[in-house]
Amino acid sequence: MFGSLHLRQIVFSVGHFVLLMAVLMSVPGVLDLLLFREHVWPAFIYPASVAVFLSGILILSTRGCEVTLSHKDAFFLTTISWVLLAAEGSIPFQLSALHLSFTDAYFETMSGLTTTGSTVVSNLDNQPRAILLWRSMLEWLGGIGIIVFALVIFSFIRVGGLHLLRTEFSDKSEKIMPRLHHVATAIGTFYVSLTAVCTLAYMLLGMTPFDAINHAMTTVSTGGFSTHDASMGYFQNDVIYLTSAFFMLCAAMPFALYVKAIRRLSFTEILRDEQVRFLLASVAVATLLLTGWLFVMRNDLETTYTVPHAIFNIVSVITTTGYASTDYLQWGMFPIGIFFFLTFFGGCAGSTSGGYKALRFIVIYRMMKRTFF
Repeated sequence: MFGSLHLRQIVFSVGHFVLLMAVLMSVPGVLDLLLFREHVWPAFIYPASVAVFLSGILILSTRGCEVTLSHKDAFFLTTISWVLLAAEGSIPFQLSALHLSFTDAYFETMSGLTTTGSTVVSNLDNQPRAILLWRSMLEWLGGIGIIVFALVIFSFIRVGGLHLLRTEFSDKSEKIMPRLHHVATAIGTFYVSLTAVCTLAYMLLGMTPFDAINHAMTTVSTGGFSTHDASMGYFQNDVIYLTSAFFMLCAAMPFALYVKAIRRLSFTEILRDEQVRFLLASVAVATLLLTGWLFVMRNDLETTYTVPHAIFNIVSVITTTGYASTDYLQWGMFPIGIFFFLTFFGGCAGSTSGGYKALRFIVIYRMMKRTFF
């Protein structure tokens, strides 16, 4: 089974993944120790210290090997990394005041890393801030992909990571830069920059710095974890809803396309992309249908609505983010049907969004057009 795998190179790479997760895990612990002072830092610092020690053993015991990963190595490494890192990231949930079982903690962590957004944690408004921050960090890390962050490290330790990039991203567009390190760095830099801009926008609109940072991470990663049980509905601000919808749409577009547009100084190229046009058209059609329905039925609805509410919830569903500003199940069966179908759409290939992806709908349309017309 393992005869054709380069286990020594895989262990060497896994060691760096574990080290990366340990460093990130220490961030909420240090902030709790110095700033939050809610006494949950041991749940982060202790396991992070153990993880650093174990990763050191893995790295030092396999250093000196020539690390070249094949397709088979890359797929195996990607799979085992997601499994191991989810287990490592779940430890703070088990050791903290949440006292989650391993199953619940692993579920919460994997939900974050895969930006699924499902949660077993309740009463979010009263949970320690370090725990809330860790949940958001997991989604942010999983949004762009653990692999992409690791590729930046791999390029310095001379690990062949092109196959890893292909296992992480479904975007098969042409190579936008000659070297893998440049590609990974450019995508990672844009991801961090978009998160920073989103954070600043939320703060300017009235969010506290803590809420702004957390929601920016889960907006750009299209993950949907919130620091409040009411999700985005907690803020009751139409401008925040529209701003969030804008950044969710940005995150649902191909990141390689942004890098290409920035390099060529031609942002109109983004709108010429078929995936982007399909995504924007889908949002526009769904918005027209939903707002039209809500306007006609406004006197019969037991709940109030605004156009920003409709746009926000449509974008949240179609990008698979999972935020909610209100209980849209009260809007009637027709809106529920719209949201049900939008759930399957997703964003573009090469984005942080999940779902079926716009690219596959385009491929299906072309095949049907060629077959029947």
